[in-house]
Amino acid sequence: MAASHHNLRPKSDINWRKLCFGEPLPHQKKRAIEQRHTLPETYHIERIIIKKSVPVQGLLYLVKWEGFHEDDSTWEPQSHLDAESMSNFFPAFISVDRLNSAARLFEDVIQQRLRPNNRTESTNLRFDLDVYRYCFNTDESIRIDSVDSLKKLPLSNGWNYKLNKQGYGHIITFPFRLRPKLQMRKIFLRKDDGSVETKYRPIEIVKIISASESF
Repeated sequence: MAASHHNLRPKSDINWRKLCFGEPLPHQKKRAIEQRHTLPETYHIERIIIKKSVPVQGLLYLVKWEGFHEDDSTWEPQSHLDAESMSNFFPAFISVDRLNSAARLFEDVIQQRLRPNNRTESTNLRFDLDVYRYCFNTDESIRIDSVDSLKKLPLSNGWNYKLNKQGYGHIITFPFRLRPKLQMRKIFLRKDDGSVETKYRPIEIVKIISASESF
């Protein structure tokens, strides 16, 4: 028996644009229709700053997102990260510009440490922690026994001593220790609507614990 078409609406009556966007069809005007949601935008990982272990959730990774400020970095479980980003937690490559920048910062802090009136044995250095992992192949504290331990940093000659014009001065002695850490600094930002937003800015630090001697 042929099917009856008495209750079927002609094809031309259907607005396919409305159908695609989840809007009511002509015969559904009185019924609420759930709006169709688009998939979220894909974000790209620029680098992983650090990881931490927390109860229940396990390991979380602090992700710096490409095109976003460090203030927008988020803690993500491993299930949210792609295999390539995970394999680059210990990077196989760091750009020359980033290595040169890290080396200059390292030298500047060492030179400040060697000032005659500086008697402290530790100082903090702003240092990207993925660069630290690249240079020392660890995300933990490390003992530096010789210049060879710093071979991945393009340090200049004389980075580890400070002289006066008579040729006397102070020199950093080996071994010394490097200790990576992260500080989350609370900051307040004003939004476009005038309200105040609280954010936490990741501050990547390497603490240098060293001794010096006169020569």
